[in-house]
Amino acid sequence: MPRYPEHIRFGGGAANATEVAYRRVPGLYSVALPPGGHEAASGSSRGGGERPLEVLADDTGGSYAVYRGQPKGRGATAPVYSTGAGGPLAVPTGLVFVRLADGAQAEQRRADFHVAGFDVARTLSYAPNAAWLKPRDGDVAGALGKLGALKKVAGVVHVEPQMLSARSLRPPEAPGRPRQSAAARRS
Repeated sequence: MPRYPEHIRFGGGAANATEVAYRRVPGLYSVALPPGGHEAASGSSRGGGERPLEVLADDTGGSYAVYRGQPKGRGATAPVYSTGAGGPLAVPTGLVFVRLADGAQAEQRRADFHVAGFDVARTLSYAPNAAWLKPRDGDVAGALGKLGALKKVAGVVHVEPQMLSARSLRPPEAPGRPRQSAAARRS
């Protein structure tokens, strides 16, 4: 497995921004699954019918299976991270979200992102000062190591790697009962 950082930190810096810190979980790794798939491709780093601990899906139809142990084979694998003991598992995808200062255009920084090792994967029509970037060489570990270079691009105010976690839904409200605020539930 390529060299991945033990810790990933982002956010903070602004008065209202919270820092997020992920720590690598020893003894777990992930394998990217084929689009729409729930089983690792033949010849991947895991096979033999072993069931994953968890499957994390992204919003484009891709998914990542999380396994216990060490990778077997030569397929592409990535480590698994968590925000703390008992926290949700997360897998880096290689995509990185960047936001520039108000009034800046992400499209105008395309060449600067390229020099930092990234291509623009998608800009956001509703937020022209933001974009999703992907590593030019496709290397997820390398992308995590280049976050500092992105922070140095003129006008960049926020850099955040995409970390996939399991979705969590709120429990449904009891039928016939109005939704209460947290303050009302405490009293």
